Amino acid sequence: MFNKAIIAAAMLSALSFNVAQAADGTINFTGKILASTCDINGEASDVKIEVPLGTHLPTEFATTGNKSFNVPFSIDLTECDDSIKNAQVKFTGTADTNPQLIAVTGGAVGVGVGLYEEDGTQIAINTTSATKPVTAKAATLKYSANYVANGEAVEPGDANATADFSIEYP
Repeated sequence: MFNKAIIAAAMLSALSFNVAQAADGTINFTGKILASTCDINGEASDVKIEVPLGTHLPTEFATTGNKSFNVPFSIDLTECDDSIKNAQVKFTGTADTNPQLIAVTGGAVGVGVGLYEEDGTQIAINTTSATKPVTAKAATLKYSANYVANGEAVEPGDANATADFSIEYP
């Protein structure tokens, strides 16, 4: 029994010497601590924005990429800390079969929801919008949304979608 313990200890000792150690890189962590951020649409948290995209016929989406009309919406930043000079929005959610779009739920098939900058540039879901200036402790971040044909056969039904957003201060 004593011999087995010695053999086990020797094997464990031999295995521990085979580990190589290397120092091959550096990680630099950078950031900033803000005194406070901005209020969003007059609220400090839990903001909900409703964007009604309307009622449409399947014939409007006969070809991949066909879009419904753009529906504008905005995110108003107020009471921003003096140190905040820029803001951008990260929209997150479930991607459609077209990963640029937000997936819809409720029964409709063949469309997703597209998000756009004020100038019409598309913002892919799970990415960040363009950086916008914050001046005088405030900013209005303007966007729009619409339905976009994703290439699947369009089937009628409710076409609801949800995206979460967070404000980033680069």
